[in-house]
Amino acid sequence: MVIKVSFDYVKYDEVINYYNLNKPNDWLPISKLNRIEGGFQIKLSDYSLAKGDVNNQIRQLRWDKKMLKPGFYNGLFLDEVELLYNSLVHVHGKESVEII
Repeated sequence: MVIKVSFDYVKYDEVINYYNLNKPNDWLPISKLNRIEGGFQIKLSDYSLAKGDVNNQIRQLRWDKKMLKPGFYNGLFLDEVELLYNSLVHVHGKESVEII
């Protein structure tokens, strides 16, 4: 599942706040992905046990041509993508966000 947007700048703080306030209590929080492409990440609960590449310690979606994609990395779970989509819609408007 890919989220596509039509806007140029993401209001990360607002999207992240909405997501984290509306996620179930047993879900891990989402945060901004600290990569050149930008995006969103969820640190794995066993973060300190993950070996190798730091990208194996998180689930992530990265921006690619105004689309959030996992690329070669571990992506978010379907329910997490749906809540992220709803968070983006809440902040940026339904006309600016779609799932493809």
